[in-house]
Amino acid sequence: MDKYDLGREAKSDADRDALAGQQLSVLEYHAGAKAKTRRAFNNVYVKGFPKDAAFTDESLAKLFQEFGDIQSTSVMRDGSGESKGFGFVCFKEPVAAERAVQAVQKHEAAAAEDGEAKDADSGALGVRLSDLYVREAKKKSVRLAELQMSNFKYKKSIMFFSLFVKNFPVGTTDEELRIYFQTACQGEVSRVNIVPGTQQAFVNFEKQDQCKMAKEFARNVLFKSQYALYVEYCYPKEMRSIRNEEIHDKRAQDRKRQQQSQAQIASLSGSQNLIDLLTLLLKPAFQLNQASSMNGRRSHSLNPMSNRVQGYG
Repeated sequence: MDKYDLGREAKSDADRDALAGQQLSVLEYHAGAKAKTRRAFNNVYVKGFPKDAAFTDESLAKLFQEFGDIQSTSVMRDGSGESKGFGFVCFKEPVAAERAVQAVQKHEAAAAEDGEAKDADSGALGVRLSDLYVREAKKKSVRLAELQMSNFKYKKSIMFFSLFVKNFPVGTTDEELRIYFQTACQGEVSRVNIVPGTQQAFVNFEKQDQCKMAKEFARNVLFKSQYALYVEYCYPKEMRSIRNEEIHDKRAQDRKRQQQSQAQIASLSGSQNLIDLLTLLLKPAFQLNQASSMNGRRSHSLNPMSNRVQGYG
């Protein structure tokens, strides 16, 4: 991080006096970077401990007391008093809650890499932190919204690896579609699933470029040399409604432009008809006027000759 003395850069003595001793911190700018902010929390959700009646609120507190002062713990139970296998730990300070979540996530990462938990020390009733799932406690509506967003992101990530196909003939088999699309993508098709009782199917590919190639192929090459298939990417349900609205709006705009063009053509056609009518009405008068002018010029050219003939005689 570079430091610049504002006092030296000041243009006037008054500015130098005001900025004396102050420094400007200059950081590298990253275009499009957004500041990451985390909302503070002190209540954590815990699950994965045994549904043993011996595992009490005090047992849960003992597991997390190393991270900071605990305000309260609660093991959730049903109407008969049996544990549901999850509970809540409320710390006095958000920092302690953050430490607890990070510690469990660290154990999860180590277990994922090595295939086993790293912490050998057992807590209450032999429960270890690596056995637990610990996250920020959130409202049900927030959790559902996050789950829906996660599902949407996953569907969007695999959208360009799958095709929705329809309009193939009745009796078409998975193998026939597989052979057709393997020829289309010049590779392997991972999965073909025809929806029972319909002429619709889903075709999955290993690579995104294979899926794109198959889509373009199906739009130009007939299936069984006579059937034009409808082929499109498998858009998530959340995107299909938006995309359908966009297609509807585009078609409405195209129709409006076409109507405007037809109206302009009709108006020009009407103007041309008026011009033709005026030409038809004025043509006789124009021809009569032209004939009169021609006759006048002809009589004028004959009179001098007759005069010369009379004079010669």
